[in-house]
Amino acid sequence: MNNAAELYTRTAPHYDRTRAAVGLEIILGCFATGGKLHRQTIVDAGCGTGNYAHALSAHVGAVHAVDRSAAMLAQARAKAGGDGVVFHRAAVDSLPLGDGAADGVTVNQVLHHLGGDGAVAAALAEFHRVLKPGGALVVNTCSHRQLRHGFWPYKLLPEAALAAMVARHVDVPGLQMMLAAAGFAHRAVVVPADAVLQGAAYFNARGPADAGWRGGDSIWSLLSAEETSAVEERIAGLARENALEKFMRDADAGRENCGQMTFVFSARA
Repeated sequence: MNNAAELYTRTAPHYDRTRAAVGLEIILGCFATGGKLHRQTIVDAGCGTGNYAHALSAHVGAVHAVDRSAAMLAQARAKAGGDGVVFHRAAVDSLPLGDGAADGVTVNQVLHHLGGDGAVAAALAEFHRVLKPGGALVVNTCSHRQLRHGFWPYKLLPEAALAAMVARHVDVPGLQMMLAAAGFAHRAVVVPADAVLQGAAYFNARGPADAGWRGGDSIWSLLSAEETSAVEERIAGLARENALEKFMRDADAGRENCGQMTFVFSARA
């Protein structure tokens, strides 16, 4: 089992503690530009535990939810209720759909897991293949600025870990260039000012001391055991000093200037 597979297997049971379909209304708004939603076939590429797939299924005709992790798909399937979601175990650069089969593709906080610019380019080419002409692609990602200033728990991290996570992300201007090279036409960039990836769990000041809470964010997997222990000890120390809530508020102050996530909306040219 490779490192990525180990990570997904380990975190799958805990992932939904701190994750939800944040920004769903933005994704639906992008898809709605292509016609009536209830007639559309949508691909959720890298669906994880299926939060977006199931939320989308209430509004669109059909959802094909794709992920390479058996553990994540098991969690996603457990939520199924005959809601029009079809699950596939596959990589996002090898989607099990025919050419031009989809009206829209959404990929949420996934591209930084793929392993570099070449892998991202391959995924974008695959999205272009399965989309109909004019079909919408919505990429939910984080800008480099958002990673550095939009997440209060990241102020607890060693700089090397944060830098490594930033390096994994294609920054928004670079992503737009890659989209154009893959044959996509730019439509919009949307930054929801108040949305947070982890929902209410984000404001749990003691959260980063809990392994289950950390399981919703892959950045924590970049820390060594010793570095993780140091974070837990720092939180415990701040709590003993009754300073933990203030630390969280102060560390979170930069988020209002940049948000946490960016939706890049393009269409197959």
